[in-house]
Amino acid sequence: MQIVKSVVGFVLLNTMVMANNMAIIHLDTQTIEIIDSKGNLLLHGAISSGNRNHKTPRGVFKILQKERYHKSNLYPINKDGTRGGAKMNYMLKFTNQGNAIHQGNVVFEGDSSIPVSHGCVRLTPYDAQSAFNLLKVGDTVKVVGRYDYEDSFNSKLSENDMIVIDDGVYDEDIGDSNGLNITFSDWFLIQYKNISQ
Repeated sequence: MQIVKSVVGFVLLNTMVMANNMAIIHLDTQTIEIIDSKGNLLLHGAISSGNRNHKTPRGVFKILQKERYHKSNLYPINKDGTRGGAKMNYMLKFTNQGNAIHQGNVVFEGDSSIPVSHGCVRLTPYDAQSAFNLLKVGDTVKVVGRYDYEDSFNSKLSENDMIVIDDGVYDEDIGDSNGLNITFSDWFLIQYKNISQ
C-alpha cells in the first residue's frame, strides 16, 4: 500500500514540476503577462523597466535564480562609495548581468507606468508576490517591444530641472498642500530610497 502512495505522489509531483509558465515583459506598454503552458493568462500588471541609461535587455531568457528576500549588490551607491543594499523582494533573476523581476516602486505618468529602474523589471507588491508564486527556476522570460523614451516625461527633464510633487496631503513642515518643489535628480534619489526601505 505504501508503494502505491509513493508512486501516485511521484507522478503528481512530476506533473506539477513539468508545467512551465512564461513571463512576457512588454517594454512598449510597460506591462507583464504571465501565461501557463496552455496560453491561459495568469497575471497582467504594470511594470517599471530600465531607464534610458540602463535599459532592460530584450530577448528570451530563463529564470536563473529565485529568492524571496534579496538585496542588490550594486545599488544604491552609498556616500562612502560602497554599493548595495536595495531591497529586491520576490526576486526572479533572468540574466547573468543581474537583471531581475522583483518588487519595487512602479512609477506612473498619468495612467501609464514608465521605465525608471537600473535595468530590472519592478512590479507592485501584489504582482511581485504573484509572479514569484507562478514562476520557477527554468521558466521562460520573454522581453519584447521598445519603449519610446522621447515621449516620456522623465526623458524631457535634466538633472537640475524643477518638478512639483503633489500627493494631496498637507505638509506642516513646509506649510503647503500644493506640492513640493524638488530637482528631478533628487526626486529619483527619493524614489530609490523609498524602494530600498
